[in-house]
Amino acid sequence: MPQPVKPGETGEVSIAIENDGETPAEPFELRPTDLVNASGDRIPADAVLFDPKVISVAAHQNQRALVRVRPPEDTPSGTYSGLIQSSRPDQLRAVLTVIVA
Repeated sequence: MPQPVKPGETGEVSIAIENDGETPAEPFELRPTDLVNASGDRIPADAVLFDPKVISVAAHQNQRALVRVRPPEDTPSGTYSGLIQSSRPDQLRAVLTVIVA
């Protein structure tokens, strides 16, 4: 996230997903893990949403997806990280970092 997010509020970031292959990617969904800070506090995976939910990227093209994170009201301040993965594991893995202020 480019800016810190307050508990109970929503932060957004746009990500680009690129297909550098010769064939179109089969449709897939983005799936988050829980976001965890150094103290073990968590933002649950269900607080991370994606738009669109299903993505298909043509050969040699890219598509943008919006990532929204809404830390629960009782989330302690800190830096939280987790993974974004696809429903087709060979296609995508990325780290998502959110600072809760």
